[in-house]
Amino acid sequence: MKLYLYEVRRDEREDIAREAARLGVEALCSGDVPTAENAGRVAGCQAVSVLGQGHIGREVLERYAAQGVKALSTRTVGYDHIDLEAAHSLGIAVCAAAYPPTGWRISP
Repeated sequence: MKLYLYEVRRDEREDIAREAARLGVEALCSGDVPTAENAGRVAGCQAVSVLGQGHIGREVLERYAAQGVKALSTRTVGYDHIDLEAAHSLGIAVCAAAYPPTGWRISP
């Protein structure tokens, strides 16, 4: 599996690399906020992860879906920066962080 992570902070990079290696996942990291203009970076990725500084609206989600993205996670508890209706209609599962012990799935 290949995933693209936007808005990656310095303090996350080591943990992401370690977990990606442990799980056999290819993780591509960027500090940039997700936009329609940089949505092409996710080509070949099955999943995208964001932190919540950008708005993930229909246009961005359509670009992700067109490139084969099936899942979107936000590394935040809140998810109001994601158009859940658009994600659902495009077949993109959305999940948000929850404080331990478990996370939770929002859609579909």
